[in-house]
Amino acid sequence: MRALLRLESRDPHGALTDLREAAAVAPLATQPLRIRAVVHVVLGEADQAIAAADRAAELAGGDAAAALNHRAYIRGLVSRDLDRALADIEQAVSADPDPPPAYVDTHGFLLHLVGRHQKAIDRLNLAIAGMQEERQQFARRFGRSRSTAVAVRLRELDQSLAVMHHHRSLACRAIGLDGQANQDEQLARELGFDPSRGIL
Repeated sequence: MRALLRLESRDPHGALTDLREAAAVAPLATQPLRIRAVVHVVLGEADQAIAAADRAAELAGGDAAAALNHRAYIRGLVSRDLDRALADIEQAVSADPDPPPAYVDTHGFLLHLVGRHQKAIDRLNLAIAGMQEERQQFARRFGRSRSTAVAVRLRELDQSLAVMHHHRSLACRAIGLDGQANQDEQLARELGFDPSRGIL
């Protein structure tokens, strides 16, 4: 958690220090490796990002959907092995009749990266609608609470939406839907999209 806070405070090197400490305490835990992969993306270190994501997937088991989604997304962020990334996410989404919006978002993002922009937009529309519904349900249930945990969760949901709108802006821009792309870019910024803080 401290590593995540450091990353959001634009201190990726401090985050790596915390993640090394976390790995020493729990060497078989996957979460420090997943966060490490994101930190390496922020630092522009593609090889290290992929290595961390691969190790996290290895520890989680080859068919663990969350690990497949994460590994696919990291590969997309660094534009490496996109065919393998697409195979990972398609395995993850096909294993669940109602996959989480985050997985659908990864699928859409990767479809955009391989040039299938209209299909990407279709998937990203589904991801955004699903995440909006998830946020609305959470807000209806807990939105009046003054709990810090509730505020943090709402911020996480908004950041997820920010990333999804950013992805849709890319796909829309690629096929000339500039008006929608501009609208999505603005929403992404308002909701907190910021690669320098690991919200990417």
